[in-house]
Amino acid sequence: MQHCPKCAGEVAPDADYCTRCGVRLYWKTPPRTAKQSESSKTVAAVLLILIIVVPSLFWISSVTRLATFTIQVNSDTSWSGSYGGEAGATSVDGLGSQTFRVTGKIASAVFQKRTAYGFLEVSILVNGSVVAHQSTTAEYGVLSVSAHS
Repeated sequence: MQHCPKCAGEVAPDADYCTRCGVRLYWKTPPRTAKQSESSKTVAAVLLILIIVVPSLFWISSVTRLATFTIQVNSDTSWSGSYGGEAGATSVDGLGSQTFRVTGKIASAVFQKRTAYGFLEVSILVNGSVVAHQSTTAEYGVLSVSAHS
């Protein structure tokens, strides 16, 4: 025999109510109320948002994060080379200093002095800050620089 949790009276194992005090007996788990069911649904919805939606937002923002890179070429002689990003590259020839812009997640540049004398410097900037820099004074020196956002 089992005992009533309220009055400690003896009750049958399959009884729904205590015959002594009348209290409802829950030998297993009490039935869910409408309020408990609604609360469970709310908790499940919040967990779904935290598990699926929030990480997705971080992934989307990382996929679409593009930067504007400024590629600065400084030299006292003539040079040639190419610059670009994931969308492609552009070949250029120049003399002295020039600036180029690339939008994307990566930027790269390869330049070569066309003379045996002088210097060549190439810098990649993001938001005004240098993120990559190379320089050479070697005869017909070649530089390669790259950066990512």
